[in-house]
Amino acid sequence: MPYFITRKAHAWVVGTSALAMLTSPVLAADDTPAQISQVAYPHVFDGTQPNADCAQGYKTAFYTYTSYVPKQRIIDIWATIGTSSLDWAGLATSISGTQRIYELDDSQETEQVQHQGNTLTDDTSTSGTQKDAYGYPANWAYYTWKTVSADRENSKAVLQVTVAPCSPTLETNTQALVAADPSYTESSATDTFSITQIQYNITVCAKPTVATQQWYDDMNAQITAGLNEAFAPYGAFTSCADARDAGEQLLGDDQGRGFSMMSDPDADTNPDTDI
Repeated sequence: MPYFITRKAHAWVVGTSALAMLTSPVLAADDTPAQISQVAYPHVFDGTQPNADCAQGYKTAFYTYTSYVPKQRIIDIWATIGTSSLDWAGLATSISGTQRIYELDDSQETEQVQHQGNTLTDDTSTSGTQKDAYGYPANWAYYTWKTVSADRENSKAVLQVTVAPCSPTLETNTQALVAADPSYTESSATDTFSITQIQYNITVCAKPTVATQQWYDDMNAQITAGLNEAFAPYGAFTSCADARDAGEQLLGDDQGRGFSMMSDPDADTNPDTDI
C-alpha cells in the first residue's frame, strides 16, 4: 500500500507576540476552488501568512500533506471523511454541537469545527454541465477547525478535496456527451476515471515541548493509516502521475488484470498545494 501523506515543509518558530486578526477578502473572479477555503483565514492554510491567534511563547509551524486517490469520486470520498468525526482515522470521536473530542497519546483533544463548504457533483470534467459560482467544475469540499485544548490552543487546520489536476476526467467533453445523450453523467463513463486530490494543511500553534511535536507526528500517522485503509484497494499516492498510472491499470480489473500498488521512491514529494 503506498504511503499517503507527504510533509512538504515545516519549521518551528517561537512566536513573540499575538498578531492582529487578518480580514476576510472578497473572492475575485480568478479565485480557484482550492482558494475558497482561505476566505476565513486568508493564506493561513498555504503557509504564507502567520496564524494571527497564536499566543506569545507558543511555537508556530506549517505542515501541508497531499495525496491522490484514483478511481474514486470526490462525492464518495467526502462521504467518508467529510464529517466532523475522525472515526475513519481510528480516533474514536465524540461530538458535542460544533466541537469534537478524541484522545491521542493519552491526551484529550478538543477541536472546534468552524467553516465548511461544498459543491459536490457526479461530474468532474472541466467542461462539465455543472459549474460553481466562480465558473469552476462544481466538485470540491472542505472544512476547517481550530484546537481548543491548551497545549495546542488556536492551531488551525483544513481538510479539502478537489479534482486532481491530472485527473483523466478533466479531458472529457461532458457537454458534448450530454448533448448526444441527455442521461449521460461523468460517472457513467467506462473508459475514464477521476483522481481526487486530498489536502490536509495545519498551521500549528503549540507549547514548545517534545511531547507536542510527537503528538503531531502521531496524529499525521493516524490520518495516513486511516485514509489508506478507507480507500483500499486503490490506496493513495503522493504523486498525481503515479495515481493516474495506477488508475489506468485498474481500468482492466474487470477483465481480470491483476495490479499491485507499490510506493514510488521517486514520487513527487513537493506537489502544488494552493489551497
